[in-house]
Amino acid sequence: MFFALSSYLITELLLRESEKTGAINAVAFYARRALRIFPLYYFFIILSIFVFPYFIAGDLLGFPHNISFLFFTANWTCAVYGLPNSVAGPLWSIAIEEQFYLVFPFLLSYCGAANVKKLAVGFLIVAFAARAVLVFTDASNVAIWCNTFARLDPIALGILFAVFAREGKIKIIKKMATRVLLIIFALMLYVGSVYYLDFYGSGALVLYPAAAVASVLLIWAFMGAPFHTRPLIYLGRISYGLYVFHILGIVLSEWMMRAVGIGDKYYTLMQFFLALLLTIILAALSYKYLEKPFLSLKKKFTVVESRPV
Repeated sequence: MFFALSSYLITELLLRESEKTGAINAVAFYARRALRIFPLYYFFIILSIFVFPYFIAGDLLGFPHNISFLFFTANWTCAVYGLPNSVAGPLWSIAIEEQFYLVFPFLLSYCGAANVKKLAVGFLIVAFAARAVLVFTDASNVAIWCNTFARLDPIALGILFAVFAREGKIKIIKKMATRVLLIIFALMLYVGSVYYLDFYGSGALVLYPAAAVASVLLIWAFMGAPFHTRPLIYLGRISYGLYVFHILGIVLSEWMMRAVGIGDKYYTLMQFFLALLLTIILAALSYKYLEKPFLSLKKKFTVVESRPV
């Protein structure tokens, strides 16, 4: 979902820019992405390298992960050496995002907006071929999970979704019942794929594209939905921080639960809500005091608006 939603939004913005100006300003694009991603990302990575290991038992990013996380190549290190035992572990996926951001504006400029669908189909072919090679060479689960080329399906489908939506081939769903049915089908596709298929081996050839399809269907189900409430809009605004801090929120909730001495009967449920609350608090503080000052600078590099007015 992370990859599909991101590629959909980025494709839509770049196509708008191309339509408005006749070109894509890659430098401005990189500046906007850096102002959005870098401050919180590097703040958290620095804490993960120099602070968290002294306070969280067993938490260690370690070499060579710490180097690769600094240069957005962490997914490749994880594919080779495995995922690190660190609260920063899930941030390997941001490396794939940054690699996509690095090449996509140039590919789009080179191929032209008219050929973006062919580019997306090329991504799908590369993804299937990469997974096929990994599967038939008995690659591990994490070697497939963190491989950029093997994870291009949701990115490609996000691109196609943006193009088809602009062309009017995908329209906003008007009936709430249709939205609900689409959500149910997408969730069934997620759960069924994971339940019946393996993340590695031949099952991976079907599981990854199935999950990508489910992700795009969920985006379609919620596109234009009447859920414009302040709490949901705010959660969307701090969603990057929610992603970055969620493992730390779980760790902190475990500390607090043990300190209070909550029994087993209510432990799981209470820890879930406590971890969620702590994650929201950390993300809110991060957005207000760390991210927002940098986001205000994005206006200098904005070509088309990327936020709802």
